[in-house]
Amino acid sequence: MSSVSRGDVVWVTFPDPDDIPDEEFENPHPAVVVQNDTRNQRYDTTIVAPLTTSQDSPEEFADVAVPSTSEGVEEDSIAKLGMLSTVSVPGRIMDQSENSDVWKMGELSASKMNEIEARLEVLLGIA
Repeated sequence: MSSVSRGDVVWVTFPDPDDIPDEEFENPHPAVVVQNDTRNQRYDTTIVAPLTTSQDSPEEFADVAVPSTSEGVEEDSIAKLGMLSTVSVPGRIMDQSENSDVWKMGELSASKMNEIEARLEVLLGIA
């Protein structure tokens, strides 16, 4: 159903800022798709971890550093794994222009996604 893949760095519109705590993000905001591709192909929703540049260092067990050398990441960033969100692909993954591929900023490497997966296992207590 959806056209996103695990590891994609995408623009996401999160819920209205008036309805969310201060720790959440302004819109649209970059995020990395962490849901597996079997579910991405089957459903119109996906699970994302927001990226931030406003934090100096990753929080142990809850964040992963994503350097600007990663494809689609313009500044050194941190994937906020403790702030996972399920979002509608057609409703919240942003199409930034007439070009339908502009929603995708890039794609993280397999090694960076493995690091995120390992951190999620610890964070969620499934390791």
